[in-house]
Order: sequence, then structure tokens, then C-alpha cells
Amino acid sequence: MQPNKATVPQPNDHARSRHASSPRSFGRSSRRLRGLLGGSVGLSAFAAVLLFAAPLTLAHGTVTFAAPFNGFHQSPSTYTSSSGCASLQLTTAPTWTSTNGTYQVANSVRAGKCSYGFAEAYSSISLTSPKFSTPYAGYGYVYATISSAFSARAVLHLAPPVNGSYTYAYSEVALTAAIYIYDVSPNNGSLFGYATDTMVSQYFDTTGSFALTTGWVTSYMYADGTFVAGHHYQVQFDISATVYASTYGVGSSASASLNLGGTNGLVVSSIVAT
Repeated sequence: MQPNKATVPQPNDHARSRHASSPRSFGRSSRRLRGLLGGSVGLSAFAAVLLFAAPLTLAHGTVTFAAPFNGFHQSPSTYTSSSGCASLQLTTAPTWTSTNGTYQVANSVRAGKCSYGFAEAYSSISLTSPKFSTPYAGYGYVYATISSAFSARAVLHLAPPVNGSYTYAYSEVALTAAIYIYDVSPNNGSLFGYATDTMVSQYFDTTGSFALTTGWVTSYMYADGTFVAGHHYQVQFDISATVYASTYGVGSSASASLNLGGTNGLVVSSIVAT
């Protein structure tokens, strides 16, 4: 059934994210220098899966999930790496608090004026809902209500070549959320729909600078499709945060930072199938 337009936000051309025809890869951005320059790389990573209780509600042709997101599988991960003269700082460890649906992390990286350096900090979490029955048969959609507040920065200085030498520098900061809905029975995971919200995505490979600070902003992510009677569905909600900086050749510098910690964060208020 279609939701009451007086109480449920509707998809429109001003929405920050819309359904598209095929899913995009959700993960670390490609790195132009990775594997090209070599060097020793430090790596730390963690992954975990936690299981809670059953789905929240199923009534009146609508399925609603909200904090504390009972029954969701949580799969968090983090990746940090640095080499050469670059450094990284992890101010706030990646944290998902299910009681209020909040994700927080704060990282910064810097590559100085030396012959070679790179540093990267990447974190993500994937939240997978319990399976739920078709809310009703026919066209419908799944939407997520999220709020975020953060600061992001990327700065790059590319030094000119000296005596024909090669110089290169790159900096990037990104924060993205994505929602995928799958028909898991009997279609074994075929895609019902998806949507992404790129809150910030900025990179430089020439001299430039970028800074953004936002207060709390609420947005809606919609994925539409056709519900089939008797089928079961599952929602996957992903959050990804990346900072990256690299330099090659004397004289260049790069840095990037993302602060989603402290009084900032990304809050998933609810996920509704209707």
C-alpha cells in the first residue's frame, strides 16, 4: 500500500539519493599509487558479526526498523596503512551504537615533503536486517531516514618538477551511506533496489584545498521496486568513511581529515519498507 503522504516523506527530485538501475561497488576508492610505488605497508583490520533479537514491527502493510535495530547483523571493519614519511592519526575509533543508531569515527592523514609517503584510514560498517515478509504485493519502496554532522578537509600542494624529475600527490576524503534491498526467498538474493547518499567526496591530484563543516542535516534514501506476494526480503545498510594522502617526489604535500566523532556522527533513525 502507498504510505500516507501527510506522515511519510515522499521521493522527489530534491532527495539526496535516488534508486538507480544497477548497484555501484561500495568500498575503498581505487588508489592510483597502490602497487606502483611499493614500500612497506602496515595493516590493521578487524571484522565482527553480532546477532541480536527479532524484527521490530510488521503491521498495516509496513515494516519498520529503528533503534536499537533488534535482529540486525553488524559487520564492522577498519583498515589503516602508512609508509614513507606519511603519518595517520585515529582520534575516534570506529563505533556503532545500536541503542541510538549512531556511527562515529574521526581520522586524519598527512604525507609530507619527502621523496615518498602515503597514509590511509578506512572504516565501514554493514548492517543486515532480519528477513521480513512482503509488506503487500505491488510497487513499493524502502526508505532510510538518516542525520549527519561532520567536518571534512582535504589539502594538496603539488611541487613543480625539478630538473625533469617526476612529482605526484593525491588527497581524498569521503563519507558515503548506501542501502540495498534483496529478495532473499525464493529468489536467493536478487536485488530489489538500492540508493546511495554521498555526504562528502572530494579529492585532489593538483594543488587545491577543501573544507566543509556541517551541522545536523536530515536526509532520506529511497529504493523502489515491486514486492512479490509470498516472498521475503532483507535490507543491507552500509556506511563508509575514507581519508587518504600520498606524495611522490620532493616538495609536494597532502593531507585529509574526517571528524565524525565527539558531538558529530551519522544517525540511522529508521528504515521503512512500504
